[in-house]
Amino acid sequence: MSEASLSADQVEALCQDIGQAATEITLLRRVTAAGKTPGGPRCNAEMLRIACGQFLSGSVQRIQIRYRWQDAQWIDTLDRKGTIIRLVRIRHPAPA
Repeated sequence: MSEASLSADQVEALCQDIGQAATEITLLRRVTAAGKTPGGPRCNAEMLRIACGQFLSGSVQRIQIRYRWQDAQWIDTLDRKGTIIRLVRIRHPAPA
C-alpha cells in the first residue's frame, strides 16, 4: 500500500495512463459522505475520463478505480479533503 498527495494535473495524467494501459477497469464513486453511487460493470477509457472529470470538478468526493496492470490487480482511491487530493494505492499480486 502506498499513499501520496496529487495535484489536479497529476490526477488527470493518472486517469489517462490507466485508461490507456490498464485492463478490467471498474469504478466506484462517492457523491456525498453518506451515499455511494454503485460500481458498474467494467468501464472504458471514456467513462474513466468522465468520472475523473467529475472528481476534479468536485461533484464526486471520492473515486475508486480498480484495474489490472502488469499481472497484478490495483486499487487506486482518490479522495479530496478541501484542496488536498490524496491517492491511496493497493497492489494485489496475481494468484500463482
